[in-house]
Amino acid sequence: MTTFCTRAEMTSEGAPIQARAVDGGGGGDERTESVITTSDLQNTYSDSFFDGKISLPNLEHLGLHSVGSFKWIWHDELSRSSFCKLATITIQNCSDLLHIFPSTIIGGLTSLQSVKVFNCPSLKSLFDFGSLDSNTEQTVVLLLKLVSINIGSCPSLESLFNCGSLDSNDKVVLLPKLEEVSVSGAKRLSYLFSKYTATTLVKLRKLNITKCKQMKQVILEKEASRSEAKVMSLSCLSELTLKELDNLISFGSGSCSYYFSSLQDLRIVGCCNFRVFISSPTSVKTQLGGTAKENDKSPQPLFNEMVTFPNITSLEINGLQCKELWNNQIPIDSFQKLESLELNNCDNLRHIATSYMWKKLQRCLKKLKVFSCRSIEIIYDSDGTDTKSGELRRLALRDLENLRCIWQSNSLPNIPFPNLIDIEAVRCPRLEMLFPTFTSKSKSWWWSHVKIWN
Repeated sequence: MTTFCTRAEMTSEGAPIQARAVDGGGGGDERTESVITTSDLQNTYSDSFFDGKISLPNLEHLGLHSVGSFKWIWHDELSRSSFCKLATITIQNCSDLLHIFPSTIIGGLTSLQSVKVFNCPSLKSLFDFGSLDSNTEQTVVLLLKLVSINIGSCPSLESLFNCGSLDSNDKVVLLPKLEEVSVSGAKRLSYLFSKYTATTLVKLRKLNITKCKQMKQVILEKEASRSEAKVMSLSCLSELTLKELDNLISFGSGSCSYYFSSLQDLRIVGCCNFRVFISSPTSVKTQLGGTAKENDKSPQPLFNEMVTFPNITSLEINGLQCKELWNNQIPIDSFQKLESLELNNCDNLRHIATSYMWKKLQRCLKKLKVFSCRSIEIIYDSDGTDTKSGELRRLALRDLENLRCIWQSNSLPNIPFPNLIDIEAVRCPRLEMLFPTFTSKSKSWWWSHVKIWN
């Protein structure tokens, strides 16, 4: 049987469009389909790039780069079978494009694997169920093969999946094979996934969200949500980065708990209003209705009993205004493998951890960096009970204007960090003594590198 692999590249207005089909069955046949566009033709079909007469049923790869001034790629009268084998699509520098996939073609995207969109300033959504005045009765859309979504510099993007109003349950999107999502520079995007769609992200491995100024939550629970899940499990997610999201308040709401069984690397950077990873049910309305200062009257710890990270090894927190990282109600198996903790520019943070949490961290934490956290006065808090010797190897402290001591010797039965080999204390003006006298005398051979600089 003969199979075809087809690619189309459109690079500039008036340039030829070529779809080349190569015989994949070992034969020597080669078929080329060509459509020539001119400026006149683009003006005739200014609303859509492909008119209703074009059919490319074997097209697998489509790239549009700085092509024309069209609002839509596909015409509303296009047959679903016209692009039924489309696997990858890359759109770049299309200034007037409003939507990528209209409702008339979404049901036929049975082979779609990758979507990449860059520098499209007018784009409002990737998948638009109500575009082009189409009437579709399909309520559940299964994008069975979609593996990756990559979006950059689309400042007008309001949603990945335009399913109507936030309270609407008319359309539901299922993404069982989605592995990687990266979204950057989508200034109007207020959330990424609905809660119901999030329950289908069973293969998601990497999630990176950057510079989405209006985003308040990553996973949003609509008022009439179809999902009744008690636990939201993102079982394959191993890397999560939330960066420069000025209005982000939380990752998700607390009508259910969240379980990140595979997450190893978590970075939260420059999210100045981020207060709690998963809001508890009693605080969801308060959190969504105000800024960090307005919600400061009853602050929650960043991580509470609503979220579990059993395998996280690296945690970076930068620019958050939370007062506590953990409370004493976190799940017993959470953060039990954390090896690296970096804290930077967290001016309201009072403690690294409670004494309860330090007992957990003693067993796993190997690297601790604390930079520019002006409220920190002490690094290690203890309740005075005996604890297992710590695994900490590297301790770096910089620009801590109120730091008084690493730990208080009069409350400890033994040394908390006997395995330290690398110590750095830079610009900590109130730190008069690095360690208590009995510590330096008893273990003077610990350190291979010590840096103290004020």
